Amino acid sequence: MKKFFIATIISIIALVSVGACGEKAAPTPSATVPPTATPPPTADFSDLAPTHFERGQLLFGTRDYQDAEARFSEAIRLDPNFSAAYVQRALIRIRLGLVDEAIADADRALELEPGNAGAFDAKGLALFNQGLAEDAIRQFDLAIQADGEFADAYNNRGTAYSGLGQPEMALDDFATAISLDETYAEAYNNRGTAYLNLQQPEAALSDFNRAIELLPGYTEAHNNRGAAYFSLGNPEQAIIDFDEALRLDPESGETLLYRGAARAQLGIYQGAVEDLTAALRIGVDDAEAHAQRALAYTGLELDEEAESDFEQAVTLGVDAATLRSAITEAKSNR
Repeated sequence: MKKFFIATIISIIALVSVGACGEKAAPTPSATVPPTATPPPTADFSDLAPTHFERGQLLFGTRDYQDAEARFSEAIRLDPNFSAAYVQRALIRIRLGLVDEAIADADRALELEPGNAGAFDAKGLALFNQGLAEDAIRQFDLAIQADGEFADAYNNRGTAYSGLGQPEMALDDFATAISLDETYAEAYNNRGTAYLNLQQPEAALSDFNRAIELLPGYTEAHNNRGAAYFSLGNPEQAIIDFDEALRLDPESGETLLYRGAARAQLGIYQGAVEDLTAALRIGVDDAEAHAQRALAYTGLELDEEAESDFEQAVTLGVDAATLRSAITEAKSNR
């Protein structure tokens, strides 16, 4: 979600002319008071700020975050009291990893407009990205108090509850977000994830289907639907979704991990090793990737490599007895 807009940079140069007055010999004082020079009016370009704001929103929608931030910054330069521009720049900065700057923008928006629901929501997202889920929830609460029909705030609070391991609370918030906006693809995807965490893959599958229907090419929903199919014992269908997710995002380590596991289950061991090695290179959950690759190497009868991955997986926290049992079973099926 790349369309570029080239903004004209307006430079304001004030030229002040100073005239020299020559003296006259023995002048007769004038009874007329000379007029006071009227200074030129100060240029006001604040009416251009909305144009940059709108361009920033378009760039935000195409995920061109760097240029979007520049447009919102220009809107703020032209109109330092433009609270909505601070909110949008905060959201952009979260995506750029500038979390402290995002919080500063949200706080500035709240100074300009106390009770701004969007500013509370943006600050909550920034805090959540800092790993402060409980603090984030308090901000989402304030956003919802300010605007009880703010679907984004419900969705984001649900995500924070999921992060705290409270999927039931998350489900309620995602359901509310969907009731407020039945076309909210992200809320369907997030609710599906909560269902997966509650071991309800059938319900999850329905939500992922709806998310993809609403937003074709939704990478995360394809990845998650693949996980739901895998949970339902359908690795073939899972791989179809994982393939699509990787077509959309070839560097998704999580999807490579999942596809590697699905391939190993189908006996596609070489492909599994390739996926899991790529996942490890990208830096996904090392413990799970090493455990899955140990099983794939076992299927290829590369026991030395399997043992090396077994040791690394155990060192990283995988239960040794469980993994050893799985490897023993894989050997018996060769």
